[in-house]
Amino acid sequence: MHGMIFNELKNYADLKYGNSAWGDLIKESGLNTRFYLPIKDYPDEEIVNIIVTASKLLGKTVDFLLEDFGEFVSHKFIGNYKQLIKPEWNVLDFIQNVEEEVHVIMRKLVRGSRPPVLKYKRVNNKELIVYYSSERKLCVLAKGVIRGAGNHYKEKLVILEKNCMHKGADCCEIVVINTNSL
Repeated sequence: MHGMIFNELKNYADLKYGNSAWGDLIKESGLNTRFYLPIKDYPDEEIVNIIVTASKLLGKTVDFLLEDFGEFVSHKFIGNYKQLIKPEWNVLDFIQNVEEEVHVIMRKLVRGSRPPVLKYKRVNNKELIVYYSSERKLCVLAKGVIRGAGNHYKEKLVILEKNCMHKGADCCEIVVINTNSL
């Protein structure tokens, strides 16, 4: 997992749960005084360990924390790639272009980057189906990022997951409905 994600998870933990939250999580996770550089890649197991520890300490589910974190971190993703975002896009246009405009570039420029593979089916101007595939199976995080993108665009979304890799599907099928245009 990319170091930027760890840094954003630290920001999330400290903002949502207090200035000592990150230090407590690192200590309780058995990672001692681990420091994450934003330009380096780290084992996925470390972030999983931190999230599972947070779930236990905070009494919140792993899925809740991942989705909430995804919503939180979406602003960072959008900000990092804003030069690739066309001003005329709405939230569904943005989501539909993440693979081609962002993930392809990430895979080329960021060593060790392994973003999910996204495919799309645009049903109409109100509905988009996202087909999410990743060895990490972080579809819950993806739903949070989608919700955060809706917040960025000031558009309300309904997000439904029809199929999930956690339940044996080849990919997750996430239906995104823009309720602003209903």
